[in-house]
Amino acid sequence: RVWQPIETAPKDGTKVDLWVVDPLGEGKRIPDCSWGWGQWIGSKGLAAERLGHKATHWMPLPTPPTAGGGDE
Repeated sequence: RVWQPIETAPKDGTKVDLWVVDPLGEGKRIPDCSWGWGQWIGSKGLAAERLGHKATHWMPLPTPPTAGGGDE
């Protein structure tokens, strides 16, 4: 998984992790976000932009573990 420019992020409801920067320039990851209603929505239903954060990058979610617990 590699951070990719936000312009290339899927806008079809696919969940992704976002890298956002707040108004003070501090960056952080917000997991499980998706595009909806013209904005990025976090897993808690909060819009990143409404919090004053600007999404700059995205990456796909990791592959979930298998039912057997192995990395097959």
